[in-house]
Amino acid sequence: MMWFWTLWLTVQLKPDSPMVWPGPPDPPRIQMVGIVQQVRDLGEGWTARLVRMLTGRKSPYLFLQPYGVAVDAEGRIYVTDQGMRRVTVLDLQKHRRDYIPSRGKGYAFRWPQDVAIWEAGNEVLVVDPEQKIIFRFDRTTRTLKGTLTSADWVRPVSVAVNQKSQILYVADSKGHSIHLFDLKTGSYLGKWGKRGSDAGDFNFPTQVNVDRKGQVYVVDMGNFRVQVFNAEGELLSFFGEPGDRPPAMARPRGVAVDSEGHIYVTDALYAGFQIFDIFGRPYLFVGGPGKGFGQFVMPGDVFIDAQDRIYITDPLNHRLQIFQYLPEKTDEE
Repeated sequence: MMWFWTLWLTVQLKPDSPMVWPGPPDPPRIQMVGIVQQVRDLGEGWTARLVRMLTGRKSPYLFLQPYGVAVDAEGRIYVTDQGMRRVTVLDLQKHRRDYIPSRGKGYAFRWPQDVAIWEAGNEVLVVDPEQKIIFRFDRTTRTLKGTLTSADWVRPVSVAVNQKSQILYVADSKGHSIHLFDLKTGSYLGKWGKRGSDAGDFNFPTQVNVDRKGQVYVVDMGNFRVQVFNAEGELLSFFGEPGDRPPAMARPRGVAVDSEGHIYVTDALYAGFQIFDIFGRPYLFVGGPGKGFGQFVMPGDVFIDAQDRIYITDPLNHRLQIFQYLPEKTDEE
């Protein structure tokens, strides 16, 4: 049975008037949905005491340092919180929250970095780079089912699941490679890549994601690019170059793909996210430094759900921002 607490949150703080990108007269493509950030009444419960112990002050925030984000088929949002060393689970429709706590039977998080959902196995997968472990939790009970690890790992930082093949992809930042596991058997299947700048090589990959077709997208941070592979590891394309302004890349972090194949890349130094078309051509930039709606301070991960809602963690603003992709209208519409 799934247990949730009442969600004492100011959930989805919304702007007073609609915010869209690009602005008029261009047709809007991205709309601000809202922000999840504040706790209405933290009181002096254990969460408040923990925040005070870690930071020396009370905090009005639900998150301390959110980074990884994933959404399951039922719309529940899973956010790794590196400051709290836990995974926060939000059901915004039912106004509820739950946690995979910092420690439990058989595990203790040191630095929960990224999270992914394996729908068929009813599992939440959390990668902890400090321990070189992927923890496998039952999605219903939040209890630990097992772990995955590899002697070849140097620093695993990101995980993504191909829901059809039930293959797990793991980005190893300092190992400059992508590792594969069969989730049904737990067996290690091998790895792709080596350090370098040639096509198919990696230089500190920070994020891996899988689209609806099973194509694999890797943020190759040290090479200032995104590389796209098929499920077997064959390179399909890559795009990106270093620079100090969009559409170049400065410090790319997260990557996700919407239903029309647009590729979203968060960039910590640009304080926002770029959108590219399926050919890697620049499409739109959203963001800028600050604390307002659609502004960021070193954004982290990005996830896009089946309804093209876009979830982006904003770690240093202690919040999660939610946007909506607005599809292009066709002549038939």
